[in-house]
Amino acid sequence: MTTTFLLTNLFVANTTLLAVAPAAPAAAQKAAYDDQFNRAFPVSGDAHRIESWETYVALASDDIIGYAQAVDPVIAKQAAEAKGKPYQTKLLERAIRDDATIAGAFSDQRRRLQSMAVTANARGFGTYPCQHALAYVDGEFRLILGEGGGHGASLSRSIIAPGCPSTLDDTFQLTAGASPRFMCWASTTATRCGWRLTDMPLGLKAVVESRYPESLALRWRWRGLGKPLQTPYVDDEGNRVAGRRNVTLSVPSGLSLDFVDEAGKVVWSATTK
Repeated sequence: MTTTFLLTNLFVANTTLLAVAPAAPAAAQKAAYDDQFNRAFPVSGDAHRIESWETYVALASDDIIGYAQAVDPVIAKQAAEAKGKPYQTKLLERAIRDDATIAGAFSDQRRRLQSMAVTANARGFGTYPCQHALAYVDGEFRLILGEGGGHGASLSRSIIAPGCPSTLDDTFQLTAGASPRFMCWASTTATRCGWRLTDMPLGLKAVVESRYPESLALRWRWRGLGKPLQTPYVDDEGNRVAGRRNVTLSVPSGLSLDFVDEAGKVVWSATTK
């Protein structure tokens, strides 16, 4: 892909400098970024499926540097080559921020995503896969999102995407903990946190218990970019760790949980009211 500011090497007095190459046509570049957006969020039924978490995270985090690397492979290559070189990295980031086409595409796609319904497989993506068991507790089914010792780490047990790490960190993380469905309870071995499925239809309970996870999958659905939520960093026991900054989580708007059969049909949805 052509790019507005392909960085090239110039050798002046034995010193390697970075310069900006001639710009590609802005319309062609914008069209290429729009095509990447459509690939990252293809239409799936009445929503858009997240195929590129890198793109979603950059847009939701208001991170134009990450966005440029996600949608433009030339920039991604330049960033990889500049890694560990603070001066060259700073020049590249400045060029990205000064590029009107990238800034325009970034702003436009954030607006588009804000109004879109998106879906993501509940198995998670990347280093920390999600394994959500169903528990039948006090006459209702609950989807377990996390467990551990102590009682002070509820939000650390509410992460649903892009992956499900056992503790909070400084990367982008979506939480299901702001929903009224979310609760924590004591089991015989640990404190568990998850979503209450109190309104699951009676005729569906035996079906879900028999078929999940073998022939029923889970899918999260929400709208837009989410809103930031600050929470303390805690260890596995729920204790706040001295010297660690608060962690920012993203709260999805209108979060719901779909139970989906092998044909891709939604059997039931647990919505957030």
